[in-house]
Amino acid sequence: MELYKEEIKSLVMKNFVEVLKTQYMDFYGKTNLTDFTRYFLIWLGVVGFFPALEMIFPVFFMPAIRIIGGLISIALIMPTIAIAIRRLNDAQISPWYLLAALIPAVGPLFVVFLLCAESKNKK
Repeated sequence: MELYKEEIKSLVMKNFVEVLKTQYMDFYGKTNLTDFTRYFLIWLGVVGFFPALEMIFPVFFMPAIRIIGGLISIALIMPTIAIAIRRLNDAQISPWYLLAALIPAVGPLFVVFLLCAESKNKK
């Protein structure tokens, strides 16, 4: 059990914390699909934790939970956009296609499809 804890801690440190430290506003370069997926799943867990907490404790801490969750979401917007741009660069797709996410219903699905595209530069 202890081995799994260390492995998860190492995975989170490498794929989330290090990206936040070293590539917070890095819009140039490339990110492969594996690193992007790991970052995105950890991001989803962090951002989704506060709405889940709000559903579990609906009355007690609601204003504090909303404020903390909102601040964390705002703080993670730029690194998430940056890693998405680097991912699209790796797939040789124009990063301007991220704006398609603003189209209701269909746009986010289209962007997820683009982010899952195969890398053009195989090693």
